[in-house]
Amino acid sequence: MPFDMALSDALAAAWLLTVWLAYGPLFGGGWRGRRGLNADMHVIRRAWASAIVRRETRFTDAALTGHAIQSVSFFASTSMLVLAALVGMLGNLSWAFRAVHDLGLAGEGGRALFEAKALLLVSVFIYGFFKFTWALRQFNYVLALIGGAPPPGDCGAEADGMVASIAAVLNQASESVNAGIRSYYVALMVLAWVAGPWVCIGVTSGMLSVLLWRQFRSPAARAIAAQARAIEAVEARAIDARRASGAQYAEAGKPSEKPPSATNSPPVA
Repeated sequence: MPFDMALSDALAAAWLLTVWLAYGPLFGGGWRGRRGLNADMHVIRRAWASAIVRRETRFTDAALTGHAIQSVSFFASTSMLVLAALVGMLGNLSWAFRAVHDLGLAGEGGRALFEAKALLLVSVFIYGFFKFTWALRQFNYVLALIGGAPPPGDCGAEADGMVASIAAVLNQASESVNAGIRSYYVALMVLAWVAGPWVCIGVTSGMLSVLLWRQFRSPAARAIAAQARAIEAVEARAIDARRASGAQYAEAGKPSEKPPSATNSPPVA
């Protein structure tokens, strides 16, 4: 195996990469027909986008988006600081390897495997940095969409399309933030691998359990799911009301078809 990698290290690397790369596609929208927290947040963000388009004053929406931008900026700056420290460590890997070896954590792979772990850690934070900066750009796009939305009275039939556009960009920005934050969890998994392959497997499994609990079973997930269901119920009632109103309007517009009265019937010859 490469780097004189033991079977346990290969299993740890495979499990770590599987959890990192497969979590979003497998559990981001739900699992086995059960909707997760992220999918419920899509419903709530769409309701927010609908409120943005239909309200006159949008200062609050811009302020909320600006607050999200500040939070993401913090994570992006932190990722850059961590990357600077890691690049400095790459310049002195011999000292770092000796320090880890003296602690009894170098394992059986030797320095080559240690360097691979260090490069993987750097790659994880580069990935997170790009996700956070892309999220920042998308939140700025959301601000432009909010500012460029016409007044409610001028939206007309295009209102639903505007809602869909704002919600789509908002959801994409939030998903980028989620992926960036998950990179911090993955970094902890890589650090656990430095301590040993079985430690990495245990920590990775524990991290996965925590993420799944937060996604499907946490009190926040249940509260958000209840809010999403309530929003969907309100939207369904509004759609039914519009359909009923349209049907009544169509009935009112139909010409009456009354049978001719006896007084107006032509005389019989």
